[in-house]
Amino acid sequence: MSKPKKEKPAQHLQFNIQSLLDKKGWSINDLKEETELNYKTVHSIVRNKYSRIGLDTLEKLCVAFNCSIEDLFVWE
Repeated sequence: MSKPKKEKPAQHLQFNIQSLLDKKGWSINDLKEETELNYKTVHSIVRNKYSRIGLDTLEKLCVAFNCSIEDLFVWE
């Protein structure tokens, strides 16, 4: 009798912001200043506790990091 096939855990789209902050040597406060978003919003995004995000916020993040929208996310 064969063993049941193990299923891979489902991947979830996560923000890659902490990695981008680390590359720049920035803190959450630095990103807050660069994007002009409030601290609570930035903190939620960095900690992947943000379930909905507007296009204007994504645009501010892309401008701050000088990156494309794809660079803001990673599958985990």
